[in-house]
Amino acid sequence: MLLRYRLPFALLAAALVAACDDPVSAGGAADAAAYLTVVIGDGQSGGRSSPLPQNVLVLVTDSVGLGVPGVTVRFLVTSGGGSVVPAEAVSDSNGLAETTWTLGSSLGTQTMSARVARSDGPLLVSVTATALELTRVTVTGAPYGLSVNANGLIYATQLVAGTVAVATVTGKRVTATIPVGAAPTGVTFNPAGSEAYVTNQYSGSVSVISAASNTVVATIPVPYDPFVVGFSTTGADAFVATNVGMVYRINTATRAVTDSVFTGSGSNGLAASPNGSQLYVSAFDAGAVYEVALATFTIARTFTTGGAPQGMAVAADGSELYVANETGNLEVWNIAAGTRTTSVTIGPRPFGLALSPDGTKLYVSQGTGGTVTVIERQTRGVVDLIETSGDPRRLGLSTDGQTLVIANQYGWIDFVP
Repeated sequence: MLLRYRLPFALLAAALVAACDDPVSAGGAADAAAYLTVVIGDGQSGGRSSPLPQNVLVLVTDSVGLGVPGVTVRFLVTSGGGSVVPAEAVSDSNGLAETTWTLGSSLGTQTMSARVARSDGPLLVSVTATALELTRVTVTGAPYGLSVNANGLIYATQLVAGTVAVATVTGKRVTATIPVGAAPTGVTFNPAGSEAYVTNQYSGSVSVISAASNTVVATIPVPYDPFVVGFSTTGADAFVATNVGMVYRINTATRAVTDSVFTGSGSNGLAASPNGSQLYVSAFDAGAVYEVALATFTIARTFTTGGAPQGMAVAADGSELYVANETGNLEVWNIAAGTRTTSVTIGPRPFGLALSPDGTKLYVSQGTGGTVTVIERQTRGVVDLIETSGDPRRLGLSTDGQTLVIANQYGWIDFVP
């Protein structure tokens, strides 16, 4: 069981001066210190009884803001249990000192302090975070693509291993792995949840897995490095986007490729309209989203997003398109008008995107930041920030919307809550 932290809005790094006894000797370089501040390490998330992903880094400065070297800084866990290593560190030539904070086993708030002893009393700073529950399951092979069916069955592609990990929403553990092709990047269950299609980028194929037996029942050749796969609303067709921008339509009954259309290079996101008439394709190299008319399988419109558009979702009423753009934004497009209406700033490299089943929330993974941002769909406001660390990629939700599942390329899957 792991912990999730609601990120504080400001670092708790104000210097506090108080008189007390301290075993660290005062005087010398320490008396030149006037301020002690937290540079890195506040508001992180991590597992109970596990080290946080970033070391706690503090800065010792003099009265004019210059770093003071050679000052002994004492680190101490003040609540929640856990430990810090080292417990003492000497500031370097820039005035910086750091320690690794391993969290304790308790839920809720955990804190630690950093202290510099001076002859007239110590400098003290506190680092605080609030813990919420999160479950982490180790998965080897760089988990990347992820899909959840209506029965709570989870498939996660293992990019390096050439396999698909099998888990369930309720079990929260890997129970099997399914061999597929080389570099499986995407996986999606059909609307019925009976089969999942897996794109094997380096094998030039799509594996079809039976959800009943967790075995590959067919392999469909698809050229040009297939990236992601999606389905029509009825499940009669599957759509496969590729590295070069070709998008293929597959008849799921015959397993045959029936149509193709060229969109833009780096097509890595797919979303079908609820009425089944359009398919939206994001192309990160082209900086655009393409609307494909499914009746003719031709491009009807191009939405120029700029940047590198990735994951997408369409509102249940078909009125809006949501696009994660690696420029740092969630874009909202009015589909009827073909115009961008809102751009929500959420942080570095947005990638995966999921819309909650009730349509109230959007979840966006951010690989560089090691976070998943939660956005209220109607107000466009950020309502939560899930600290995962690592490199979160594709996302999935249980049908009741109560469990978010996150594939993390650094070697695990997170379940929230």
